[in-house]
Amino acid sequence: MYAQSLAKRLLCDASVSQEVEGAVVSRLAEICGEEYTGHLRRLLNEISISKDLTQDFQRTSCHRSATSNSITFDGKVVGANFWPLKVHTHPFIVPHAIAPLYEAFNRYFASRFTGRKLRWLWSHSTNEMQTNFTDRGGGKGKHTLVVSSYQAAVLVLFNVRDELWVEEVVKATGIPRDVVEQAAAPLVKAKLLSLGPRGEYCFNPGFSSKKMRLNLDNSVKYAPMSNPRTQAFKAVEGERKYATQAAVVRVLKATQKLSTRRIFERIVEGLGQKFPIRMQDVNMAIDALIEKEYIERVEGSAHEFVYIA
Repeated sequence: MYAQSLAKRLLCDASVSQEVEGAVVSRLAEICGEEYTGHLRRLLNEISISKDLTQDFQRTSCHRSATSNSITFDGKVVGANFWPLKVHTHPFIVPHAIAPLYEAFNRYFASRFTGRKLRWLWSHSTNEMQTNFTDRGGGKGKHTLVVSSYQAAVLVLFNVRDELWVEEVVKATGIPRDVVEQAAAPLVKAKLLSLGPRGEYCFNPGFSSKKMRLNLDNSVKYAPMSNPRTQAFKAVEGERKYATQAAVVRVLKATQKLSTRRIFERIVEGLGQKFPIRMQDVNMAIDALIEKEYIERVEGSAHEFVYIA
């Protein structure tokens, strides 16, 4: 549960600072042990490396030639297996306005990392767009729209036309119809667009809002957890179970032969400060290790065990 919250803060730039997050992880490592916080440190390290990578790209000539004063870019490049991200596999046609930047970063990444494949998670990106049309003819000035990439792809189509059928939007963006409708729903609700009598999307040139900044992004960016608290407890119980099994193996490997009571005492000495150890947990760990053939009972004794080399 904490790992998912940390990942969300890091990807959304919602942390107070990297130093604060690192201090919390270090404190958790003191209490729980490094084996429980290694994944958290991996998240922090990947974000730090990604920041350096993006800054290096922004200094390159290919970045300068691919961007204009009206477009800025900040990317997060992270490992696919360490982040709780909801991955969508449907196609997406990159809008013409950002296509040069998209292609430039692909070339830069390929030149830096031979053999690595870069996958763009458009459903996780956040875009800020300005409504230049509201700054004309006595309007109240430009509004900043915080939208998903899918919503941005829909909106830029209305720079050319005032009315579009859903099928036309699907063809122009490559996004499935249900995703287009989901993306457009907040735009219609905010009255940026309207639904015509025949189901077409219509641009609203009279749009106005009291807010100068509107967050219209309704996309689900993270893998949902039906019951975060329950899942967190299950994950902790699983990690404790394997930690107890590993401790039993270490103890028997060092001493060759011990009784259940002595194994329990040794494990309490080693793991007792990290989490409470019950005799029941040790017995379950011993049974699991016997089944896996890591240890075995001493012949003629029901309560003594040896490590199998």
